Amino acid sequence: MKIRIPKIDDVSLFTRFSLSMIFMFLPLLVFSIGGILTFVAVIDAFEVAIEDANLEMRPITHLQSAIYEASIPIHDYLVECDPAKREIFAQKGLNVDKAFEEAFSAPFDQSDDLRLIQSAHKEWQLSRFKGEDVMTITDPLKDPTTAHKIESFDTQIGRVMDILTQAQNSVTDEMNKQLDYAQVVKRRVFIVILSIFIVGLGIAVLASVMLTRSILYPIRILDKAAEHLAEGDLACRVPFERKDELGTLARTFNMMAARLENSQAALEELATRDPLTDIYNRREFYRLLRLEIKRALRYGHNFSLILFDIDVFKDINDTYGHPVGDRVLTLIAELTTKEVRPGDVVARYGGDEFALILPEATIANALILAERIRKVISSNDIKVNPKQSVKLTLSIGVAEFPIDGRHEEDLIAKADAMLYAAKRQGGNRVCSADTR
Repeated sequence: MKIRIPKIDDVSLFTRFSLSMIFMFLPLLVFSIGGILTFVAVIDAFEVAIEDANLEMRPITHLQSAIYEASIPIHDYLVECDPAKREIFAQKGLNVDKAFEEAFSAPFDQSDDLRLIQSAHKEWQLSRFKGEDVMTITDPLKDPTTAHKIESFDTQIGRVMDILTQAQNSVTDEMNKQLDYAQVVKRRVFIVILSIFIVGLGIAVLASVMLTRSILYPIRILDKAAEHLAEGDLACRVPFERKDELGTLARTFNMMAARLENSQAALEELATRDPLTDIYNRREFYRLLRLEIKRALRYGHNFSLILFDIDVFKDINDTYGHPVGDRVLTLIAELTTKEVRPGDVVARYGGDEFALILPEATIANALILAERIRKVISSNDIKVNPKQSVKLTLSIGVAEFPIDGRHEEDLIAKADAMLYAAKRQGGNRVCSADTR
C-alpha cells in the first residue's frame, strides 16, 4: 500500500502557516494569522470587483443594445416608407425608456456614473424627438429635408452612445481601483512573509523558502496578471491550477477577466453586426472601407467596391409582408457570403442594399464575382407559401479604387451610380464604368 504525500500546492495556506508557527514558536503566530486574513481580503476584493463590475456594466450594455435596435426602424422607414415602422419605433422607444429606468436603479458606486446615465437619458429624449420628426416625412425619397433630418438623428444617437461609453469606461476605472487595492494587500502579504523569514532564523529559513516557493511566485503571477488587466488586456489569465486559497483567487481572477472579455466581445459584436443578417452593418462597413483605402494607398494596390440591391423588394414586402422580406434579406446575405473570398467584406448598407469590399481585386475580377452572385441569387427562388415562390434578382454596381475615386465618398457614389444605371436598364444586371 502506497502512502501518498500531498504536494505543497495541495496543502492549504492555513496548514502551511500552522506548521511554520510550530517551528517558529508563538511570536510568529501573529504574522501567520495576519497573512491568512490578508489573503482572505484579496479574495473578497476580487469577488466584490466582479459583482460590482457586472451589476454596473449590465444596464449600460442593455441600454446600448436597446438604443441601437430603436434606431433601425428609422433607417428602414427611409427605404420602405412603411407607416408600420412608426409603431415599431415607438415600441422600441418604450424599451429604451424601460432600460433607462432599470439603469437609474442600478447600484452605481460613483455618482458621476449616474449623472452620465441621466445625461444620456436627456440626449435620448432629443434623439426620439428627432426620430419621430423623421417619421413624419411622407415621402423620404423626394423630401429635400430627409438627408438633413436623418443626419441629425444619427448624430444625436451617436451622442447618446458616446455618453454611455463614458459611463462604461467609468465603471472600468472603478474596477481598476479595486485591482490597485489588491496590489496593496499583496504588499502587506510580502511584509508578513518577510517578517517570518527574518524572525524564524535556523529552521525558519527552511520554512520561509517553502513559503516563498509556494506563495510569492503565484502572487507575482497574479500581480502581473492584474497589471495586464488594468492596461486593458482582457485576454490575460492566471496560468496555474491549485487547490489552495491562491487557486481560488486565481480562478476568481480568471472568471472576472472572462466575464469582462465576454461583455466586451458582445458589445463589439453588437456594434459591428447587422442583427437580422449577421453580416457587417453600415457603420462597420465605413470603418473597414477607410482602412482598405489607407492600405491600398500605402502598398499601391487596387481594390473594388460592389453595391447591389434587390429588384422590386418593396413590392415583395407590400405583397407578402415583412417576415418574407426579412427571409429574403437573410437568404441574400447567406448566398453572397458563400461566394466571396475569406478576406472580402460583406455588409448590409441599408434597407435592401448590400455592399462588398474586395481587397486587391481589379474591376475585371469584381465583375466576374458580381455576375456570379447575380446568377446565384436569380437561381434561388424563395417560397412565400407552399404553392408559390418569388424570383429574386439584383441590380449591381461596381467601382474600382483609385480609378473611380480616391476617397470613400467618390468611390461609393460611383458604385451607387452604376447600381442605378443597372436599374434603369431593367434590373437583373451588373454595371460598371466599363460595361455601362
